[in-house]
Formats: sequence, C-alpha cells, structure tokens
Amino acid sequence: MRRTGDWDPALLLLAGGRANVVPRECGGYPAMSALRRALAALRAGRPLNEERLMTLRVSQAGMPARHGFLCAGALVCEAVRLAAAHRAAGDGWWHRSWFADPYVLLRWALRTLVFRRPLAPDPVGVAMLAGAGEIQGGMRLLIVSTLQMRNALYNPFAARGAGPVRFTAITSAVPSLWRALPALLSGHFGSQMDPAHGVLSGRGERAEVHGLASYALDGEVIAADPALPMVFTAGRALRVLRP
Repeated sequence: MRRTGDWDPALLLLAGGRANVVPRECGGYPAMSALRRALAALRAGRPLNEERLMTLRVSQAGMPARHGFLCAGALVCEAVRLAAAHRAAGDGWWHRSWFADPYVLLRWALRTLVFRRPLAPDPVGVAMLAGAGEIQGGMRLLIVSTLQMRNALYNPFAARGAGPVRFTAITSAVPSLWRALPALLSGHFGSQMDPAHGVLSGRGERAEVHGLASYALDGEVIAADPALPMVFTAGRALRVLRP
C-alpha cells in the first residue's frame, strides 16, 4: 500500500483563471474543448498522453519552501499587486471580468509614460544564475519559471544555457526598457542583452536573488526578507494528462 506522501495522481489541468499559463502549457485551454477531448478519449478507451510537469521551488532561510510555476519580482510583482487590489475593490464586471487586469496594466502604463508618474523605487540587490553569471543594482524586472511556455501569451526568457530553471532579471541600468519590452516578452534577446549590460536571462540548475521584500508566485504576493537570498530550483515533477 502506498503511503499518503507518495500519492501521485495524474492531473487534468483545465483553464479557469485569468492568464491560464499552466493550462495552456498542458493542453487544457480552452477548457470546454479540452474537456470534450478528454471525455471522448475516456469513452473510446483511449489513454491520454501523459507528461511530467516540473514545479518551481522557491526557498528562503527561515520560511517554508513554496512550489509553483511562475514567479515574478520587482516591477512585475507590483503589477500583480495592483491587479489583485483592483479585483478586491469590487464584485462587478469592471473588477472581475477578463478586462480587469488589462485595464489596470494599461492605466498604470499611461500614468507612467504619459503623465510621468514615478514608479516605485527598484529594490537593490543581486541576481545570479548558475552557469550564466550575475548582475547587481536596482532590480527592475524578475521572472522565473520551470514552464516551457509553448502556448503562452509571452515567453520572456533567452534561449541560453541548460537546466530546468528559466530565469530573467533586468536591472534599472538598462535604458529604454519599455521600448524593449515587446521583444523581451517574446523571448528575443539581442546581443547587447547580457550581464555586462544589466540583463541576465537563460536556463540553469539554480538561481538566486538578494534584496527582494516580496514576490508573486502564480499570482499570490508573498512577503520575503530582503536581507536573505531567495533560491530557485526545480521542485516536484507532477503527472499531467494532455487531452
């Protein structure tokens, strides 16, 4: 008999949230068509393809390790915080519809770019990716994941290095980040986007960041200790069915 701790069910992950990054990764988006495919296979006695999906493990001394799939810090974490606050402010369509998050981000961009409202100060720290080097200074953007993001709306990682942890950190020393953002989101990193120019992006076995007071893991904002390093490694492999 298997122990409870060894329970390893096969998961069918269907879309139901907002970004739906994980269901897109696993063929569960859109939800109803994916569910119909899975039910049709079940009725016909056909097995569904099974894959292993690796979680991202986020750990820091004195705090419980957390597992998720997409972690964000600095400017991206602030965007997640603003979107969450907007959703919590009401129950109507304006606050809970598919348009709520894009509206918050568009309003934020207009206030920053058009009305010159200053952004929150960048947290000052150090980011390191095994085998790729390190950068230090004001952390403008941080994104970490173990997902391939084959069908996601964005894939902000350079095709460099090897390992399960995909990592992108950009310091405030990078000029014109807003203009470069479309290329970054699609994974197009030019020759000047390297640690010498304040950009650290690629794959590795382990990544580490110092100086963050908070981060967002799968949309949940979590407090951190900026005096202690935050470590990113591969976590548990989940069994996932692809409809």
